[in-house]
Amino acid sequence: MNSPYIHQRRRIMDPAKKVKFCQLVRESHSLEEAAEWVDVSIRTVQRERKRDEDFDHEIRLAQQATPDPLRLMENAARVHWR
Repeated sequence: MNSPYIHQRRRIMDPAKKVKFCQLVRESHSLEEAAEWVDVSIRTVQRERKRDEDFDHEIRLAQQATPDPLRLMENAARVHWR
């Protein structure tokens, strides 16, 4: 099922958004944050992961990547100001 259309509608998660999404996850963003950045819902990401095994695999690899300490500190500073 590699067609870019579902029931004559264009897919929301096009290849460029998938690449950007994985890049954001690799940069220590949560799945929810990355979904917001590429302007899709987390439910859309979940559906796309079920449809596209390669996309699911790329997300899993991105989550296993070594986190950037600076990014982690910046994210923590947004929540815990002390």
